[in-house]
Amino acid sequence: MTKKIFLFTLLVSSFLVISCGNDSTNPETEKPIGTGIDTKYVGTYENNAAEGKNGTMQVIYEVTTDGGINTTINYYSNGQTYTGALLAKEIDKYSDTKYKSSFGAGETFEFSADGSSLTITSPSISDNPIVLTKK
Repeated sequence: MTKKIFLFTLLVSSFLVISCGNDSTNPETEKPIGTGIDTKYVGTYENNAAEGKNGTMQVIYEVTTDGGINTTINYYSNGQTYTGALLAKEIDKYSDTKYKSSFGAGETFEFSADGSSLTITSPSISDNPIVLTKK
C-alpha cells in the first residue's frame, strides 16, 4: 500500500513539474523576427540638446533605405564628433516599432507608431533614453 501511495505521489508531482514548464510561466527572451529597419522609417532623426555621459550633445540618426543607420554625435563640451554606421544585418527587428543592435553595446531603437520620433537607449552614450524627432 505504501508503495502505491509513493508511486501515485510521484506521478502527480511529475505532472505538476511538467505543467509548470510552459511558456506563460517560463517565458523565453525575445527573439528577433527579422533584420534591418523598415523603409517606412527612412529619414533623419535629430535631438540638438540631448544629455549624455559627456554633457550636452547633438544626436543625429539617419535611417537609410537599406535598413541601416548612420550616426553622428556632436559633443558640445569638447567639440568632438563621433560618426558611425550600423548595417541592416546588424539590426534585429522585434516588432513593427522596436529594433535592437546586435553589434557593440546593444542599442535599442523604438519608433513612435507614426514614425515622427525615435527613442534610443544606448548605455555607451547616455544613462537615459534619448528622444529624437524626425526632420
